[in-house]
Parts: sequence; structure tokens; C-alpha cells
Amino acid sequence: MSISTRAPRLAPPAPTDDSRRRRRPKRLALALAAPLLVLGLAACDPTPPQESVRAHVNESRRAAGVHAVGDDLVVRLKAQAWADRLAANGSLSHSTLSSGLDGVPWVAVAENVGRGSSIRSVHDGYMGSSRHRANILDRRWDRMGAGHAVAADGTVYTVQVFVDLG
Repeated sequence: MSISTRAPRLAPPAPTDDSRRRRRPKRLALALAAPLLVLGLAACDPTPPQESVRAHVNESRRAAGVHAVGDDLVVRLKAQAWADRLAANGSLSHSTLSSGLDGVPWVAVAENVGRGSSIRSVHDGYMGSSRHRANILDRRWDRMGAGHAVAADGTVYTVQVFVDLG
């Protein structure tokens, strides 16, 4: 003969003021997270200076009969990070071209880095250099990322990263 015991089944407890209070932090967190999500999505858009860098490129391309290049978020983030670094260091150098392009199916990449007193002056410098001008006017490029940073001394740095998606 076996003996077994079972605990009596109890009905679930009725909601109390305490259980309602536990839900409030979740609602509060959601209410606070919504504006952050909107700000995060807005950060995906180019800043006015980044858009100005790309607009100068596309003006030059149109004048030469070359199609405009579109913006690419990942490529722009790479260009911006490099522009920030150049401005912080106060010097010009090229990045490792493939670095920071994870997830971008590129076939070819090029980069222009420059500094001057304004975005326009840097762009004019690019167009006055045969190698930089060739990058800007190359028909292969589908997308670009533009970076812009201003050093403590007011020097403007721009970075243009061009990609051919194949």
C-alpha cells in the first residue's frame, strides 16, 4: 500500500495594489524609451555638415556628367569616426580602407581626407588635386559616407569614403 500526499490547490491570488505597482516601472520604462528610440533613429540621418560634404561631391559629379552618389549609413559612420580622429590629432592620414565596413558588400573603396577653413575650402582643395578629383568623379561609386569634424583650433576636417557595391 502506498501513501501519497498532495498539497491542496489554491486559487491564484487576486491582484493587489502591490502587483499593480510592479507594472508601473515597466510602463514608465517604455514611456522613457520611446523618445530615445526616436532620437536614435534621427541619428541615422546625416548631419547638415555631412550632407554639405556630400552635396559638394554631387554638385561636382553633376557638372562632370556623372551620376550622384547616395548616402550609406555604415560608410558614413566610418567616415565620421575617421574625421573625428583626424580633428582630435590635428593631422591628416588615411584610415585602413576596409575597416568599419562590415556588412557593406563593397567591391572597391576609396577615401579622400582633407582640412581647411570650411567645408567648401576643403572641397575646392580636393578638386584642385588630380588624385582627389579622380576619386570624386569616378563613375564606379554607388554610395559614399561623409565625415566632418572641427578641431579645437577651428580647422575643418572632412573625410569622403566612396564604395562600389558591384
